[in-house]
Amino acid sequence: SGRSGEFLVEDGLLDLSMSTLTEASDAVVFFGASDPAQAVALTSSTNSLTDTINGVTVDLLGTSDTAVQVTVQQDNELIVSSVNSFVTRFNAAIDQMNDYDSYNEETEQRGILLGDPTLATIRNQMYDVITRQYSDVTGRYQYLSQVGINISSGAKLTFDEAKFRDAMATDLQAVTELFSLKTEEAADDENLAEGISIPASGTTVTASGVGAVLETLLESLTDSIDGRLTNTTNNIDSQIELANDRIDNLNILLASKRGRLEQQYAAMEISLAQMQSQQSALASLAQLAAQTSG
Repeated sequence: SGRSGEFLVEDGLLDLSMSTLTEASDAVVFFGASDPAQAVALTSSTNSLTDTINGVTVDLLGTSDTAVQVTVQQDNELIVSSVNSFVTRFNAAIDQMNDYDSYNEETEQRGILLGDPTLATIRNQMYDVITRQYSDVTGRYQYLSQVGINISSGAKLTFDEAKFRDAMATDLQAVTELFSLKTEEAADDENLAEGISIPASGTTVTASGVGAVLETLLESLTDSIDGRLTNTTNNIDSQIELANDRIDNLNILLASKRGRLEQQYAAMEISLAQMQSQQSALASLAQLAAQTSG
Protein backbone atom coordinates (compact mmCIF):
# COMPACT_ATOMS: atom_id res chain seq x y z
CA SER A 1 0.00 0.00 0.00
CA GLY A 2 1.01 3.63 -0.34
CA ARG A 3 3.61 5.02 -2.71
CA SER A 4 5.81 1.96 -2.13
CA GLY A 5 3.12 -0.12 -3.87
CA GLU A 6 3.09 1.98 -7.02
CA PHE A 7 2.72 -0.09 -10.20
CA LEU A 8 4.31 1.28 -13.39
CA VAL A 9 3.72 -0.06 -16.92
CA GLU A 10 5.81 0.85 -19.98
CA ASP A 11 3.80 0.19 -23.15
CA GLY A 12 6.82 0.51 -25.45
CA LEU A 13 5.13 3.21 -27.58
CA LEU A 14 2.37 0.77 -28.51
CA ASP A 15 -0.33 3.22 -27.45
CA LEU A 16 -2.34 0.67 -25.40
CA SER A 17 -4.71 3.43 -24.28
CA MET A 18 -4.18 2.55 -20.60
CA SER A 19 -5.47 4.86 -17.85
CA THR A 20 -4.83 5.24 -14.11
CA LEU A 21 -7.73 3.94 -12.04
CA THR A 22 -6.20 4.56 -8.61
CA GLU A 23 -3.05 6.57 -8.05
CA ALA A 24 -0.65 5.24 -5.43
CA SER A 25 -0.20 7.74 -2.62
CA ASP A 26 0.55 7.97 1.08
CA ALA A 27 -1.84 9.41 3.63
CA VAL A 28 -0.82 12.88 4.74
CA VAL A 29 -1.78 14.41 8.09
CA PHE A 30 -0.92 17.78 9.56
CA PHE A 31 -0.43 17.12 13.25
CA GLY A 32 -0.18 19.40 16.25
CA ALA A 33 -2.02 22.54 15.12
CA SER A 34 -5.14 23.53 13.21
CA ASP A 35 -3.03 25.70 10.91
CA PRO A 36 -1.10 23.47 8.47
CA ALA A 37 1.68 26.05 8.38
CA GLN A 38 2.32 25.50 12.09
CA ALA A 39 1.67 21.76 12.14
CA VAL A 40 3.98 18.82 11.42
CA ALA A 41 3.29 16.94 8.18
CA LEU A 42 3.12 13.18 8.77
CA THR A 43 2.79 10.48 6.11
CA SER A 44 1.70 6.89 6.32
CA SER A 45 1.41 4.16 3.71
CA THR A 46 -1.24 2.24 5.70
CA ASN A 47 -3.85 4.89 6.58
CA SER A 48 -2.84 4.37 10.20
CA LEU A 49 -0.54 6.28 12.57
CA THR A 50 1.10 4.13 15.23
CA ASP A 51 4.18 6.09 16.34
CA THR A 52 2.76 9.58 16.63
CA ILE A 53 1.27 9.28 20.13
CA ASN A 54 2.78 6.75 22.51
CA GLY A 55 0.44 3.81 22.97
CA VAL A 56 -2.21 5.16 20.59
CA THR A 57 -3.11 4.03 17.07
CA VAL A 58 -4.93 6.63 14.95
CA ASP A 59 -6.92 5.20 12.03
CA LEU A 60 -7.30 7.64 9.14
CA LEU A 61 -10.84 7.06 7.85
CA GLY A 62 -11.23 10.02 5.52
CA THR A 63 -10.16 13.54 4.58
CA SER A 64 -11.14 16.80 6.25
CA ASP A 65 -10.68 20.47 5.41
CA THR A 66 -10.99 21.44 9.09
CA ALA A 67 -9.07 20.37 12.18
CA VAL A 68 -10.09 17.10 13.84
CA GLN A 69 -9.65 16.74 17.59
CA VAL A 70 -8.74 13.29 18.89
CA THR A 71 -9.51 12.59 22.55
CA VAL A 72 -7.70 9.75 24.31
CA GLN A 73 -9.17 8.57 27.61
CA GLN A 74 -9.20 5.53 29.86
CA ASP A 75 -11.79 2.92 28.86
CA ASN A 76 -12.85 1.68 32.29
CA GLU A 77 -15.68 -0.40 30.85
CA LEU A 78 -13.21 -2.39 28.75
CA ILE A 79 -11.01 -2.95 31.81
CA VAL A 80 -13.94 -4.22 33.89
CA SER A 81 -15.08 -6.44 31.03
CA SER A 82 -11.58 -7.90 30.65
CA VAL A 83 -11.26 -8.69 34.37
CA ASN A 84 -14.73 -10.25 34.39
CA SER A 85 -13.75 -12.37 31.37
CA PHE A 86 -10.58 -13.49 33.17
CA VAL A 87 -12.62 -14.64 36.19
CA THR A 88 -15.08 -16.50 33.96
CA ARG A 89 -12.34 -18.30 32.01
CA PHE A 90 -10.44 -19.16 35.20
CA ASN A 91 -13.57 -20.80 36.63
CA ALA A 92 -14.18 -22.66 33.35
CA ALA A 93 -10.64 -24.06 33.45
CA ILE A 94 -11.07 -25.17 37.08
CA ASP A 95 -14.44 -26.79 36.22
CA GLN A 96 -12.81 -28.81 33.46
CA MET A 97 -9.99 -29.91 35.77
CA ASN A 98 -12.48 -30.92 38.47
CA ASP A 99 -14.45 -32.88 35.89
CA TYR A 100 -11.33 -34.81 34.89
CA ASP A 101 -10.42 -35.37 38.55
CA SER A 102 -13.80 -36.55 39.85
CA TYR A 103 -15.54 -39.65 41.18
CA ASN A 104 -19.30 -40.29 41.23
CA GLU A 105 -20.15 -42.55 44.15
CA GLU A 106 -23.62 -43.34 42.82
CA THR A 107 -22.55 -44.42 39.34
CA GLU A 108 -19.01 -45.38 40.40
CA GLN A 109 -17.78 -43.44 37.39
CA ARG A 110 -14.33 -41.89 37.67
CA GLY A 111 -12.76 -39.03 35.77
CA ILE A 112 -10.05 -39.88 33.28
CA LEU A 113 -7.42 -38.02 35.36
CA LEU A 114 -8.62 -38.96 38.86
CA GLY A 115 -5.72 -38.56 41.27
CA ASP A 116 -3.32 -37.37 38.56
CA PRO A 117 -0.42 -35.48 40.27
CA THR A 118 0.22 -33.17 37.30
CA LEU A 119 -3.39 -31.98 37.30
CA ALA A 120 -3.30 -31.38 41.05
CA THR A 121 -0.08 -29.37 40.75
CA ILE A 122 -1.43 -27.17 37.93
CA ARG A 123 -4.61 -26.49 39.86
CA ASN A 124 -2.64 -25.50 42.97
CA GLN A 125 -0.39 -23.22 40.90
CA MET A 126 -3.41 -21.47 39.39
CA TYR A 127 -4.88 -20.80 42.84
CA ASP A 128 -1.48 -19.54 43.98
CA VAL A 129 -1.64 -16.88 41.25
CA ILE A 130 -4.91 -15.68 42.78
CA THR A 131 -4.05 -15.79 46.49
CA ARG A 132 -0.38 -14.77 46.61
CA GLN A 133 0.93 -11.41 47.73
CA TYR A 134 2.50 -9.42 44.89
CA SER A 135 5.18 -7.78 46.98
CA ASP A 136 6.99 -6.46 43.87
CA VAL A 137 4.14 -3.98 43.44
CA THR A 138 4.83 -0.77 45.31
CA GLY A 139 1.25 0.54 45.27
CA ARG A 140 -1.42 0.07 47.88
CA TYR A 141 -2.89 -3.05 46.24
CA GLN A 142 -0.80 -6.21 46.55
CA TYR A 143 -3.59 -8.82 46.72
CA LEU A 144 -6.33 -9.50 44.18
CA SER A 145 -8.80 -9.64 47.05
CA GLN A 146 -8.14 -5.93 47.62
CA VAL A 147 -9.60 -5.13 44.19
CA GLY A 148 -12.62 -7.45 44.37
CA ILE A 149 -11.35 -10.85 43.17
CA ASN A 150 -11.85 -13.57 45.77
CA ILE A 151 -12.20 -17.34 46.10
CA SER A 152 -15.70 -18.21 47.28
CA SER A 153 -17.61 -21.41 48.00
CA GLY A 154 -16.88 -24.26 45.65
CA ALA A 155 -13.36 -22.88 45.13
CA LYS A 156 -14.69 -20.52 42.45
CA LEU A 157 -13.54 -16.99 41.75
CA THR A 158 -15.98 -14.17 42.31
CA PHE A 159 -15.67 -10.65 40.96
CA ASP A 160 -16.94 -7.74 43.04
CA GLU A 161 -17.33 -5.19 40.26
CA ALA A 162 -18.26 -2.35 42.62
CA LYS A 163 -15.14 -2.90 44.73
CA PHE A 164 -13.00 -3.06 41.59
CA ARG A 165 -14.41 0.23 40.30
CA ASP A 166 -13.79 1.84 43.70
CA ALA A 167 -10.19 0.63 43.59
CA MET A 168 -9.72 2.14 40.10
CA ALA A 169 -11.26 5.42 41.25
CA THR A 170 -9.01 5.49 44.34
CA ASP A 171 -5.70 4.56 42.73
CA LEU A 172 -5.81 3.52 39.07
CA GLN A 173 -2.01 3.32 38.86
CA ALA A 174 -1.88 0.81 41.73
CA VAL A 175 -4.54 -1.36 40.08
CA THR A 176 -2.66 -1.20 36.78
CA GLU A 177 0.62 -2.25 38.40
CA LEU A 178 -1.04 -5.11 40.27
CA PHE A 179 -2.19 -6.64 36.98
CA SER A 180 0.51 -5.58 34.54
CA LEU A 181 3.81 -4.97 36.34
CA LYS A 182 6.68 -6.66 34.51
CA THR A 183 10.23 -5.39 34.99
CA GLU A 184 12.97 -7.03 32.96
CA GLU A 185 16.69 -6.73 32.56
CA ALA A 186 19.26 -8.43 30.37
CA ALA A 187 20.11 -11.93 31.57
CA ASP A 188 23.69 -12.53 32.71
CA ASP A 189 25.56 -14.77 35.13
CA GLU A 190 25.05 -12.38 38.05
CA ASN A 191 21.23 -12.26 38.02
CA LEU A 192 20.42 -15.93 37.40
CA ALA A 193 19.17 -16.34 40.94
CA GLU A 194 17.16 -19.41 41.83
CA GLY A 195 13.45 -19.01 41.21
CA ILE A 196 13.82 -16.24 38.58
CA SER A 197 12.33 -17.20 35.24
CA ILE A 198 14.29 -16.38 32.07
CA PRO A 199 12.13 -15.84 28.97
CA ALA A 200 13.39 -16.89 25.55
CA SER A 201 14.07 -13.24 24.68
CA GLY A 202 17.22 -13.29 26.80
CA THR A 203 15.83 -11.14 29.63
CA THR A 204 15.20 -11.86 33.29
CA VAL A 205 11.93 -10.90 34.95
CA THR A 206 12.91 -9.13 38.17
CA ALA A 207 9.50 -7.85 39.27
CA SER A 208 6.06 -9.24 38.43
CA GLY A 209 2.38 -8.48 38.70
CA VAL A 210 -0.51 -10.88 38.13
CA GLY A 211 -0.21 -10.86 34.35
CA ALA A 212 3.53 -11.56 34.30
CA VAL A 213 3.25 -14.39 36.85
CA LEU A 214 0.36 -15.96 34.94
CA GLU A 215 2.23 -15.62 31.65
CA THR A 216 5.31 -17.32 33.13
CA LEU A 217 3.14 -20.11 34.56
CA LEU A 218 1.39 -20.76 31.25
CA GLU A 219 4.70 -20.77 29.39
CA SER A 220 6.15 -23.29 31.85
CA LEU A 221 3.10 -25.51 31.34
CA THR A 222 2.70 -25.30 27.57
CA ASP A 223 6.25 -24.89 26.25
CA SER A 224 6.54 -27.28 23.30
CA ILE A 225 10.03 -28.40 24.33
CA ASP A 226 10.16 -28.74 28.10
CA GLY A 227 6.75 -27.59 29.34
CA ARG A 228 5.19 -29.58 32.17
CA LEU A 229 2.26 -30.71 30.02
CA THR A 230 4.63 -31.56 27.17
CA ASN A 231 6.82 -33.66 29.47
CA THR A 232 3.79 -35.40 30.97
CA THR A 233 2.42 -36.16 27.51
CA ASN A 234 5.81 -37.51 26.43
CA ASN A 235 5.97 -39.70 29.55
CA ILE A 236 2.49 -41.07 28.85
CA ASP A 237 3.46 -41.76 25.23
CA SER A 238 6.59 -43.57 26.46
CA GLN A 239 4.50 -45.66 28.87
CA ILE A 240 2.06 -46.51 26.08
CA GLU A 241 4.93 -47.49 23.79
CA LEU A 242 6.49 -49.62 26.55
CA ALA A 243 3.13 -51.28 27.23
CA ASN A 244 2.68 -52.01 23.51
CA ASP A 245 6.17 -53.53 23.39
CA ARG A 246 5.31 -55.73 26.36
CA ILE A 247 2.08 -56.76 24.67
CA ASP A 248 3.99 -57.69 21.52
CA ASN A 249 6.51 -59.73 23.56
CA LEU A 250 3.72 -61.48 25.45
CA ASN A 251 1.97 -62.29 22.18
CA ILE A 252 5.19 -63.84 20.90
CA LEU A 253 5.55 -65.91 24.10
CA LEU A 254 1.88 -66.93 23.96
CA ALA A 255 2.20 -67.94 20.32
CA SER A 256 5.28 -70.03 21.15
CA LYS A 257 3.55 -71.67 24.09
CA ARG A 258 0.45 -72.33 22.00
CA GLY A 259 2.61 -74.06 19.39
CA ARG A 260 4.21 -76.28 22.04
CA LEU A 261 0.84 -77.15 23.56
CA GLU A 262 -0.64 -77.94 20.16
CA GLN A 263 2.31 -80.27 19.45
CA GLN A 264 1.91 -81.96 22.85
CA TYR A 265 -1.84 -82.43 22.36
CA ALA A 266 -1.25 -83.82 18.86
CA ALA A 267 1.29 -86.31 20.23
CA MET A 268 -1.12 -87.23 23.00
CA GLU A 269 -3.92 -87.86 20.52
CA ILE A 270 -1.61 -90.11 18.47
CA SER A 271 -0.66 -92.07 21.62
CA LEU A 272 -4.31 -92.41 22.66
CA ALA A 273 -5.23 -93.60 19.18
CA GLN A 274 -2.46 -96.20 19.31
CA MET A 275 -3.59 -97.34 22.76
CA GLN A 276 -7.16 -97.60 21.50
CA SER A 277 -5.98 -99.72 18.57
CA GLN A 278 -3.99 -101.99 20.88
CA GLN A 279 -6.98 -102.31 23.18
CA SER A 280 -9.17 -103.35 20.26
CA ALA A 281 -6.58 -105.96 19.23
CA LEU A 282 -6.37 -107.35 22.77
CA ALA A 283 -10.15 -107.51 22.98
CA SER A 284 -10.25 -109.47 19.71
CA LEU A 285 -7.62 -111.92 21.00
CA ALA A 286 -9.48 -112.39 24.26
CA GLN A 287 -12.69 -113.13 22.37
CA LEU A 288 -10.90 -115.62 20.10
CA ALA A 289 -9.31 -117.38 23.08
CA ALA A 290 -12.70 -117.70 24.76
CA GLN A 291 -14.24 -119.27 21.66
CA THR A 292 -11.35 -121.78 21.31
CA SER A 293 -11.57 -122.91 24.95
CA GLY A 294 -15.30 -123.32 24.57
